[in-house]
Amino acid sequence: MKPLLLFITLLFCFKPIFAQEALDCGYYGNKTVEERNALFPFNNAKKVVLISYANGVGKIQQEIRDTVAFMKRFYVIEELRFTVEKRSFFYLVKEQHNLSQDGINRLSDILINYKLKKKPVTDGCPSGNLCSYNPHNAVLFYDEYGIVICCYEVCFECENSFIIPDNAALSNAVCCLEAQINEVKKLFTDQGIKYLGNL
Repeated sequence: MKPLLLFITLLFCFKPIFAQEALDCGYYGNKTVEERNALFPFNNAKKVVLISYANGVGKIQQEIRDTVAFMKRFYVIEELRFTVEKRSFFYLVKEQHNLSQDGINRLSDILINYKLKKKPVTDGCPSGNLCSYNPHNAVLFYDEYGIVICCYEVCFECENSFIIPDNAALSNAVCCLEAQINEVKKLFTDQGIKYLGNL
C-alpha cells in the first residue's frame, strides 16, 4: 500500500511538468540571406569562428606553472579571454575554425529560421535535458577591430545554449532547442570541430 501511495503522491507533484505544452519547433522561418545579414550580430560581424574548448581545468592549471607545458599537455591552442556586456569569458581553446560566407549563411539560417511554430502560452523557454550546463563549444562573432561582439555558447550534452547579448533576432537560438541544436551540431561536425571538448 505504501509504494502505491508514494507513486500517486509523486505523480501528483510532477503533474505540472507532464502537463507542459509540447512546443513545435522547426524550420518555420522565411528570412532570406539578405534579411538575415541585416540582423545583429551578422550585420556587424566581420569574422565568425567556431570553437571547442576545455572546461574544469582550473585546479590543474594552477598546479602547472609553465603555461607552455600545460597547453601541450591538454592540446590547448589558445587561451582566449574577452568581455561582452560586462560578462567575462575565459576559454582554453582546443579547436577553432573560421566560417566562410557560405558557412555564415548556413549558421544564420539555423539560428534565425528555426523557430517555434507558435508562441508558448507560458513565458520563458523550455529547458533541455536535466544535466548541469557544461558547454564545450561556442560561436564567436568578431567586429572589424577583432573584438568579440556576440557569443553563442552551446552545451550539446544537455541541449541548452546561452547568447550574449540577447536579442530578438536570435531568441529562437535559446528557445528552439532540439531541432536547432541538432543542426548546429551538424555544422560543427561538418567544419571538423568536435562538439565535446573534454580533456
